[in-house]
Order: sequence, then structure tokens, then C-alpha cells
Amino acid sequence: MQKLSTFLKPRPRAWISGNKVQILKDGFEIFPEMLKAIREAEETIHLETYIFRSDRVGWRFAEALSEKAREGVSVQLIYDSLGSLTTDPALFRFMEEAGVELFEYHPIAPWKWGWNLKWNLKRRDHRKILVVDGRCGFVGGINIGEEYADPAEGGGGWRDTHLKLEGPAVLKLQQIFLTTWFKNKKRRLKPDTTYYPEVSSSGRLGVSIVASNGLRGRNQIKKAYLRAILRARKRVCITNSYFVPPHWFLTALKKACRRGSR
Repeated sequence: MQKLSTFLKPRPRAWISGNKVQILKDGFEIFPEMLKAIREAEETIHLETYIFRSDRVGWRFAEALSEKAREGVSVQLIYDSLGSLTTDPALFRFMEEAGVELFEYHPIAPWKWGWNLKWNLKRRDHRKILVVDGRCGFVGGINIGEEYADPAEGGGGWRDTHLKLEGPAVLKLQQIFLTTWFKNKKRRLKPDTTYYPEVSSSGRLGVSIVASNGLRGRNQIKKAYLRAILRARKRVCITNSYFVPPHWFLTALKKACRRGSR
């Protein structure tokens, strides 16, 4: 049984100051903000998602990304092969023909030599990141699909949350995206494009972004959750589509309750 102290050995985390953070709820708020940022892009658009459907929402994004690519903006998309397994290939061809660079993360290809079912199904890309010009970023839980759209527009109305970031912390999202791209594509993007621009302060908030990257990344995320819960004094609010907490997580919640947190 793992103790709470296992995850609390001192390790400084990088807090980046000078940011503005906007909380966006559901596709009704999230999709318009993301599409607006895409349409205002001048240099780069980096989108990473688990699911990119070929429904009305998916085509809306595909058309917006393709339009910017035709204008000369450097547009890159990472999508997960398993999450986007049912997507019409015509959608990806449409974007590729327009100049969007695509990367299919860990393709589902059992006919290929060396393909391993257990390893491949476990190693998926569940990130949902959008970075525009290295200055505006989005991160959260929403995928590109009609199930998240507003019911008034014929969508499924699925509940989810995204954050819109402006300020220096956006460069950390940019780094996370580019690390995945370089590692898997093994080639540079446009050499004349600035991927890490000088970003001035946009607000007063400090932001720490932690990404999963093997065991070390997962442990950093565990520590971030644990520290937040153990420092709670009034309340702990959790929104999660999957809740199968390990023992140490439940122990931290119980301690928070005993301190009077709700």
C-alpha cells in the first residue's frame, strides 16, 4: 500500500506568472472560442486531440483549419488513431490537400509487422490542446465532436470543461505539443516560423502545467492532485468522466473532510 508521503517528496514545480485564465463550459462556450482563435491565427496553429469526428462539428473545424493553411499559416494536427477510428478518411484528406500537416498517433494496424495489441491499446493520446501563434492556448477535456455541441444546435450536450490561457504559460502547452510532434514525426516544421515568441504578461495568475510523459509524468500529476487536496481548507470540487480513485487519493479526501473541507 502506497503512503501519501510517497508522492510528496520535495520537487519544485514551475509556476509561470502573468497569465489570464478563462473557464469555458461545454461545447456551447468552448467551440466558438476555439474557432475564433483559429480564424485569427497569423503564424501557427497546433491542435492535438483524442477524437476528431467527421460530423458537423468536425467538418467545421476541418474547414477552419484548412482555410488558414491555404492562407499560409503553419497548421499541424495530432489525432489519436483509436479515438478517431470511425472518422471518415475523407475529412483528413480534405485537410491534408489544403496544406494541414497531420500525424496519426499510434495507428491501429494489426496487419503490420511488430504491431502489439496490448501495448498499442494502452498507449493513447488523450490530450486536448490547441495553441495559436504561441500566445493563446486551450486545454481541457473536450474532443472535436457533435456529442459536445449544444442541444439547441442538434448536439448531444455532453458536459465538459476547457480552459483558455493567455500569457507566458501558453508556451508550455506549445512545448508539450512540439515534443510529441518532433518525437514521432522526427522532422522539423517550417524553419521560418517562430514557435516560441516573446509573450508578455496578460494577467495576474500563476499557472503550472503538468503533462504525462511516461511514469515520471504520471507521478507529477498525482502529486499535483494530492498537494491540492491536502492543502484544501474549505472545499474540494472534482469533475471527472472516470472516477476509479486509488487508496492514496481516497485517504487524502478523507483527511480533507476531517479538516472541515466539503
